[in-house]
Amino acid sequence: MSRRKAHITAVAILTLLMCIGSLDMYGQANLGAISGTATDSSGAVIPGASVTITNEATGLTRTLKSDSVGFYSAEGIATGSYVVTTSSPGFKTSIVRNILLRTHLINV
Repeated sequence: MSRRKAHITAVAILTLLMCIGSLDMYGQANLGAISGTATDSSGAVIPGASVTITNEATGLTRTLKSDSVGFYSAEGIATGSYVVTTSSPGFKTSIVRNILLRTHLINV
């Protein structure tokens, strides 16, 4: 392979890699996370609480359970406005509306 063809090939590969890298960053630019801790009215944590995160515009939901210390986290969620509903048997259901998710972590 001539020196010129090798240079052109190297530049083309480098350009392709840069484009792929920028597409990856662009694709993730509209994602964020919602996390929080399920607690009762006294502030005690509620392990195993059901947490439903609903996108107000699309109606899409994600449901998860809080861990042993009441913590929950949903990552890779599209930016937008959300409702977070937390429930557990024997506890009052909590509904938090108008959570505006941008491209960073929201702690509810």
